[in-house]
Amino acid sequence: TWRAGVDMVSFGTTKGGTLAAEAVVVFDPAASLGGGAADAQLASELAMRRRRKRAGHELSKSRFLAAQICAYLADAGGG
Repeated sequence: TWRAGVDMVSFGTTKGGTLAAEAVVVFDPAASLGGGAADAQLASELAMRRRRKRAGHELSKSRFLAAQICAYLADAGGG
């Protein structure tokens, strides 16, 4: 996907059996900000944190959602 020029991908697993778990994969931090950032990695992380907070996705127990995605991805290889 990143070779085709995709900058970000939203990865939702709810329809696959997880409980409200989704992830955003950022391939190019500079492009996700519109380019030109001095420290693109840090600026992208701060921008994503701000977006998550504004959308109400700052969960105190997010490790439980992360565990679901890890199990989902581990199981995806086994069929």
